[in-house]
Amino acid sequence: MKRKVIITAAVNGAAPRKALNPAVPEQPAEIAQAARECYDAGASIVHFHIRGPQGAPACSADILNNEIDGEIRALSPIIIQASTAPLRDVEESLELFQAKNLPEMMTVAFGLMHLSTPKGDTLYPCTRSFLRRFLLEMRSHGVKPELELLSGASADDALELLEQWDCLEPPMSAVLLMGQPMQMEKGGCLMIKRIAVMGASSPGTTMGAFLTKHG
Repeated sequence: MKRKVIITAAVNGAAPRKALNPAVPEQPAEIAQAARECYDAGASIVHFHIRGPQGAPACSADILNNEIDGEIRALSPIIIQASTAPLRDVEESLELFQAKNLPEMMTVAFGLMHLSTPKGDTLYPCTRSFLRRFLLEMRSHGVKPELELLSGASADDALELLEQWDCLEPPMSAVLLMGQPMQMEKGGCLMIKRIAVMGASSPGTTMGAFLTKHG
């Protein structure tokens, strides 16, 4: 029996800009064309970060509608997976669900995240209470979440929400974000152990991995 593989193509990310790479798709038509090319190459899912008119990360229901309705679906039947990052503000993030047409999937980063850059520090408020509220909103709109796990603690958050709360339903989809600065060797091993428990608790769960390089 042939092994079935699901390929997800991440076409832009939250940080890369055209100043670093002119080929980074930022606007709806560019994202849609990249999605079509990935679909033609064998990808089943396209993952993208919403960008504003100037290319900066945005959390906008209007832009999400435009990217989905006006562009991506017109070019290919690929499964659409929109990132919800950056989740700097809880209420602003929930405004995404005002979009008329939502994607089949959205990614949600688990655990408190602290990002330090030369421009300053940013704290992403992914607490369990916020995650529960956000995930319940996704479920009410028929959107499948993909859990972005950065550490053993974030995997613990996912297990807690799966086993004791009412906002996650098996089978789940999760991706390990490897190579993050906060992942020490022991933390990475702990995350793998938690993932094994999660798979046992949620039959049919799919797992992926994404490697980033820093420095």
